[in-house]
Amino acid sequence: MKVGIVSNSPGEVAGWAIPASSILKKIGSKVDLYLTPCVFSTKKEYEVALRYGNFNTIFPPEQTIQKIFFKSPKYDIFFHMGGEIWYSTRFRTKKLFSYGWGTKSLDKYFEAYLVPNQYYYRKLLDRNISSGKIIKIKDLTFEKLKPQEYNINSNLIGFMLGSREVEFWGLLEIYLDAIKFIDHQYTFIFFVSPFIYHLFKDYEDFMSKVNYFVSKKTGKYSERLRFVIEEWEKIDLLPKLKLLVTIPGTKTNEAGYLGIPQLVILPVQKPEYIPIWGLGGWLDFLGKIGKKIKGYIVSKYIKDKILTGKRFIAMPNIIANQAIIPEYVGNIQGYDLANKLNQILANHSFLIDISKKLRSIYEEWEKQSISFEEFTRRILEVNGGKNG
Repeated sequence: MKVGIVSNSPGEVAGWAIPASSILKKIGSKVDLYLTPCVFSTKKEYEVALRYGNFNTIFPPEQTIQKIFFKSPKYDIFFHMGGEIWYSTRFRTKKLFSYGWGTKSLDKYFEAYLVPNQYYYRKLLDRNISSGKIIKIKDLTFEKLKPQEYNINSNLIGFMLGSREVEFWGLLEIYLDAIKFIDHQYTFIFFVSPFIYHLFKDYEDFMSKVNYFVSKKTGKYSERLRFVIEEWEKIDLLPKLKLLVTIPGTKTNEAGYLGIPQLVILPVQKPEYIPIWGLGGWLDFLGKIGKKIKGYIVSKYIKDKILTGKRFIAMPNIIANQAIIPEYVGNIQGYDLANKLNQILANHSFLIDISKKLRSIYEEWEKQSISFEEFTRRILEVNGGKNG
C-alpha cells in the first residue's frame, strides 16, 4: 500500500507523522512525507523526520509545492497530519483522511476524520462536520508512552526548552534563574527537543555551548542539572517527574497523558517571537515592521483572551475545557517562577489531585477509541488486502 502524509511543524511531525510512519511500515506500507510551509516550522523538520521516521521519501516544503502544482503523485491512502488542510486535497488518492482538523468547505474531499481527543471532536462538530465521518483514535503522540503510578515523593523536576532556538536560550535563562531559589533536594531535568539538537554539529558542540551558557549564568555547572537529548531517555524520565514546567505545545499533552502535574508558562517579554496561527503568523516574513505588528496582535490576544480566562494554553486544559493544571502568563522572571513552583511543590494534595484528574481525562478517551494501527489494518482489509 502506497501512503502519503502531509505534515509541517514540530508537534505534528514528531507527535503524529513519525509514529504513523513506523506503524504503516510495520504493516508493510511505503510512506512518503510531504512537509509544507508553516509559521511554526523550526526549519529542522526534514532532518528530524529523516532520523526518527520510517519514510520512503521526504519532500521539503519547496518540493511539496512543486508536486502539488506540477506533478501530483497518486496514493492508495493519504493522511493529513498538520497545517493547512488544503495541501492534502491537491494529491490524487483513493482515500483521504485528516488527523484532527477539518473545514466544511473542504469536507467533500475527506472520507473521514481521525480525532485524538475531545478538543478536536468538539471543533469538528462546531464546524458542522457530520459525526458519522468522525473516528475516535488513540493519540499517536502517546504511542511509546507508558503511564505509571504518580510518585509524589520524586525529587525530579522537569523543564521543557521548546523547539525553536529563541525559545531554547530564553527559557533556559529563566529556568536557571528560577532554580537558584528552589530546594536543593531536587534534581532538574532539561528536556532538549530534537529540533534544537539538530542545530548543533554533534553532542560535544551542544554540551560545550550549553555548559558555557550555564556557567555564565550560575558561575559553575551544577550536578543538579541534567540535559536529556535521547528520545528513549525522555520516555523513561517523563513518568518519574514530580512536576513539569513547559511552554504550550505537544509536551503538555504527553505529560498530561502520563498524569504528570505541570506548570505551563507563557513568557510575554517578546510577544513578536510567539508563533501564532493565521495571517498574523506570516507577518514574521515582513521583517522588523511585520514583527512589530505581530507583537501587537499577540499582546492584544493574550490580554483579551488568555488573561481573561476565555482561552487555555495548556493542552490538557483545552481538551477538558476546564482549568486542571495551572497556567502562568506574563512577564516571567526567574524569581517569580521559583515562587510559583515552590507553592505548587509544597502542596502535595494539589499535585496528587491534578495527576488523578489528568489520567481520568485520557483514560476515558482511550475507552472510546481505536488505535491507528487497528484503523489502518481495517482500511487495508476493505481494499482487499492490497499492499506493497
